[in-house]
Amino acid sequence: MNCKAHNMREISIPNVIKYLAEKGDFLRIVEALFQDVIGPLEVDTIFLLQITAEKDKIINIAQVGRTAQDDAKLYFNDTSFPAPLFSGAVSESDNEDGHFVYMPVYLRSEAAMYVSSRSDGVLDTEQTRVMSVITLIVQNIAARMNFEDSLETTHRVLENIFDIVPVGLMVIDKAHIKVNIMNTFATHSNAVQSAIGIGLKQYYANGQSSIDEIFEPETGAWFDVRFEEIKWISGENVTLATAIDVTQKVKNQQRIEYQANNDYLTGLFNRMKCERDLDIIVKESAKTGDRGVLLFLDLDNFKQVNDGLGHNYGDVLLQEVSNSLTEIPQIANSCYRMGGDEFVIIIKPSVFKEITQIVDTISNRFNMPWKLMEVEYYCTMSMGLAVFPDNGVVATDLIKKADYAMYEAKKGGKNRYEWYAAVAPDDESDRKELEDDIKAEISGGCSNLELYYQPVVDSNGTLHGAEALLRLKSDKYGLMLPETFIPIVEYLGLVSYVGDYVFEHACETLKKWNDIIPDFSMHINIASVQLMSGRAVEDFMEVIDDIGVNPENIVLDISENAQFRDEDRAFQTLDILRAHGVKISLDDFGTGNLSLSLLRKLDAYAVKIDGSFINNAENDKYKSSVIKTICGLSKELGFKVCFEGIENEHQNSFAQSCEADLLEGFYYGDALTLDCFEKEWLSDKRGN
Repeated sequence: MNCKAHNMREISIPNVIKYLAEKGDFLRIVEALFQDVIGPLEVDTIFLLQITAEKDKIINIAQVGRTAQDDAKLYFNDTSFPAPLFSGAVSESDNEDGHFVYMPVYLRSEAAMYVSSRSDGVLDTEQTRVMSVITLIVQNIAARMNFEDSLETTHRVLENIFDIVPVGLMVIDKAHIKVNIMNTFATHSNAVQSAIGIGLKQYYANGQSSIDEIFEPETGAWFDVRFEEIKWISGENVTLATAIDVTQKVKNQQRIEYQANNDYLTGLFNRMKCERDLDIIVKESAKTGDRGVLLFLDLDNFKQVNDGLGHNYGDVLLQEVSNSLTEIPQIANSCYRMGGDEFVIIIKPSVFKEITQIVDTISNRFNMPWKLMEVEYYCTMSMGLAVFPDNGVVATDLIKKADYAMYEAKKGGKNRYEWYAAVAPDDESDRKELEDDIKAEISGGCSNLELYYQPVVDSNGTLHGAEALLRLKSDKYGLMLPETFIPIVEYLGLVSYVGDYVFEHACETLKKWNDIIPDFSMHINIASVQLMSGRAVEDFMEVIDDIGVNPENIVLDISENAQFRDEDRAFQTLDILRAHGVKISLDDFGTGNLSLSLLRKLDAYAVKIDGSFINNAENDKYKSSVIKTICGLSKELGFKVCFEGIENEHQNSFAQSCEADLLEGFYYGDALTLDCFEKEWLSDKRGN
């Protein structure tokens, strides 16, 4: 049903009856009726036209417009009409004022008037039905006033009008508890009758006249039911009941709520729902003194499933794990997917005594193979447990503590679990203080963040570009390097906030330096989480466009160790950015799994081989052979090779022997502030 069908329901049924029974000036009543229905009808103007006794002219005797402008202009009195109008036919016409519809009003079997509408276009089926209702009402009012038709005739016309209305409708005699009128919509639907019956009990019991979303179990339909006391055309007081089918609206709401609270792949509740539910449960346990447990579960070596078998198998494994967790009765409705291969389970106080059984059941399931599309695969898990309210009463802190315990379980050999109390760090208060300080430093507008720039040179030692490196200036801790504060930034969920700062300021610097060296490039580190937003491309390009920097001089460094919650979305974002001219490089190569497949997926501009990987490579034949093979393959595929972390002559010589395209490290230059970098590297290039 289209949107205009719903407008039909906005016509007040009690008002329909009111107009039929109202006494007084005919035109005043008609104009009041037009005022009530012009909104739902969605036309510009409604008219009542009268055919003259000579049947040679039609006169505008009542007019209501949606706006003052519509009301101001008089129509028809100086207008010629289609010939069929004088014969009483339903007609339509067009002129410079719009599209007109004419519906005849009969008195004593002759067309005496017309209800007409003006609109920009042709009326649809539902609007035509509304026009028919209006015409019947006007006809009945005129007949009653002019010819004093019998009550029986009025009753019959009223039934016809009610049958046009696409809602369930009953007129109930309260005194005798009987139905005076039930329209066709209600007569043919047991569900409508049932819904009105359910609502009527509440209405007569407590006077609740508006009851939303009554569920009718036999059909699965939902209804909004309304009750109103009115005076019937014969004078007695009756109850008017209407039932509107809102099943589709309820289903839409349920679907939206499901999408907001549930993970699309597994069907489990998502992180947002977890934090909301946990907050309620923990606060309640703090009041009552009851205890519960938060389980943080992470699959061991899940990346091998995706890389070895493919993402389809990884998705199936996540679904199988989710199904197995929800089959455990005590936790069936308290399992959450936090993202990737991480899950949280809330052990509510009501089943706290069964915690040992629950943990053993989960552990035993992971000691059995998983069936992935006809393939059996063993995948274990590591789990951390935090007790509430003992380990905390703040939901996000409990999740972090259970997460910490899980990582300790992984460090202890995987396929096991740890309790937070057993592995809690001795310096937790110091770490918490550091977290709070860093959060305050960053969230205060990033004023304490500063970019340093390290030169990137070509094989001849000529300046090619720079890498933007972040520093945090703190009055309390001094100048902090990324390895000190970035892990805490990630832990606090501030990566995107900091990443946006780095990207914007690096682009501003690049624009400034491109005025000196047009092809100067800027390497900017990007975290995987920055690629997850649905607006990632728009956000990056908005900065590029606002600053006016050349996107072809931007190189986004993606770490080989990056974990993508949604790899397809991340690569799609990178593909679009690449299409805009932005270059992509695979950073820290050699610190992860030497993922050549990732290099290919990224369609990288360059591969940046990490300094830790090349350390002592000149004396290690195996390492040297691997690196040279990677360099040769990269060049074969058209990727530039950049050696980073060059600190001494041995590393530099080895990099040169591998025919490196780009070189970076303290051997060539320290990371410098903007002003110092300009003085040392750009001062001789100004004005050239």
